[in-house]
Parts: sequence; C-alpha cells; structure tokens
Amino acid sequence: MYRCYGVNRKGVMMKLIGGEPVVINYDNNTNEEIKAGTVLVCDSKPFIVNAKIKAGELHAGLHVGMGWYRCVAKNEGAAAMTTFQKIYWDSTNSRLTTKETGNAYFGFVMPTSLLLEASAEGEIVAFHCPLNAPATA
Repeated sequence: MYRCYGVNRKGVMMKLIGGEPVVINYDNNTNEEIKAGTVLVCDSKPFIVNAKIKAGELHAGLHVGMGWYRCVAKNEGAAAMTTFQKIYWDSTNSRLTTKETGNAYFGFVMPTSLLLEASAEGEIVAFHCPLNAPATA
C-alpha cells in the first residue's frame, strides 16, 4: 500500500484524454473529499485520482500510470521543450515542470503536445508513467 500525501487544493487538475491507465485502490483516510483529477504524491510518485473520493471511502481509482493527460506545466529550462522530454510533478506549485530537482518524476511530453518556449507556462499533453522513472546518475 502506498503512503500518500499532498492533496492538491489549488484546483489544478489533470484531464485524462487517452491511454489505458493502470488503476489501484486508494483508501481516503482524510476528513475531506478529493476531486477527480487531483494529484496525490504516494511514496514519491505522483498518482492521479480518477473520480471523486469521499472522506473515509475506499475507492478503486487511483491512476498509477499509462494515461495521457492535459495539464498545466512550466518550462524551467533555457530552451524550448522537446517531444519526449522528461517532466516532473511540482507539488509546491501544483503543476508539471521540466525541473527535476525536488520534484517527482511524472512522465514525458507527448508528440501531440504544445512545446513551451523557455521559461513559459501553459497547457501541455503529458504521458503519465511514474513507476517507470529513469535511473538517476
């Protein structure tokens, strides 16, 4: 069982637009409802709630990878984003980012995505595969 934290209260949501996400059960042991599209960081991996989960409810619907999502991202780099570039979940700012340090691996930028210019913020399409994080040096 994964230990999860960091209910996204900023209203930034992931919107599933394709793929076949792998789903696991999630026991919402908080006193609050969690909205669909919310990102929960579980053992340093960003997972996505697929449907509203009431407080105290056991719910089969935490996406742990293999979906394509439309979401807000920030390009922290000095150059424009590239297709298949690694992308990370920034829990502090509730968005995806190109910055690896201090953030959880989310997946990569899809070929169908808008590619953000350097230091730009906007909506992208990302493939969610946090369980397949690349090895770090």
